[in-house]
Amino acid sequence: MNYAAKFGKTNILTETRLSDNLLITPDISIWKSINYNKGKTNPTSPLLTMEITHSAQNDRYSDKTIMAAFQNFPTIQESFIYNYAKDTWTRYRRTLRGIEKDKNKDYSRVLNCYLHTLL
Repeated sequence: MNYAAKFGKTNILTETRLSDNLLITPDISIWKSINYNKGKTNPTSPLLTMEITHSAQNDRYSDKTIMAAFQNFPTIQESFIYNYAKDTWTRYRRTLRGIEKDKNKDYSRVLNCYLHTLL
């Protein structure tokens, strides 16, 4: 599936706060955009976030942080933590039952691909 066709215009942002009110700054975030002023776009809604770390013990991006992001941003569909020291992935995704956490899963339904193929 073509990502642009599915979601329209998007922006991929790095180290960008999700809001001025929350101190949540994922390494990578994908935002849906809207058009304004002669074709320029403005990011409006985060769809996916990703944090890349080497240690879960000193990582600022914890379960609590991810749950706060999901709670405050209903547009977030998935969030991932990749530990490159251990080469492990953790996927969080919004479902009808709530937020599900899956260890050792890197398949993104939003992007329709395995994230390890993008590294």
